[in-house]
Amino acid sequence: MTRLAQGRTTHLERAEIAAETLRFFDAGDDPSIRQLASALQVTPSAIYHHFASRAEIVQAAVEIVWQEILVELLARIGDPFETDPVEVLTVSGIVVRKAFVEHATIAPYMAATPQPDDLTSGGVALFSSLFERFGLEGEEAAEAFHMYASYTFGTAHASYTHLRAHETVLDLVCRLLLEKKHPHSH
Repeated sequence: MTRLAQGRTTHLERAEIAAETLRFFDAGDDPSIRQLASALQVTPSAIYHHFASRAEIVQAAVEIVWQEILVELLARIGDPFETDPVEVLTVSGIVVRKAFVEHATIAPYMAATPQPDDLTSGGVALFSSLFERFGLEGEEAAEAFHMYASYTFGTAHASYTHLRAHETVLDLVCRLLLEKKHPHSH
């Protein structure tokens, strides 16, 4: 059994690293391995014991968002294999957009290719079923999925971009107003 790092009461886990990464992103920061290690009270090598690269860590954080999306989607629609496919696609698009606006700083990474797991397999099965229920197969189903995913990701990314632009303009206006109110306070 490995010993605990000083200041820690539990062993470091992959899920803890991914959750801390998402917390950094949610706070508006794109964390380095050193920042994560410091926040988790471990050395960078402890993080590399669980992940081969920073890209894998960010991908794991994005997967947390996708899990949140799936939980909310299922809570809203019930059984996606029984619910009207149009309703599933509509609610899915709304939930994806909402989640990536809530986690705006990580949104540019939303299309990261996930690790194959039950969540990924379930998502593929769900969308395959939806497009089959529309009577699409093979290339047609693949093309429909690609168009749907491009639209959904595009609207989520556009929301993120709009949010960031709005924040930038708001910050600029506030600074200008403060400078006008206190012109010599630099």
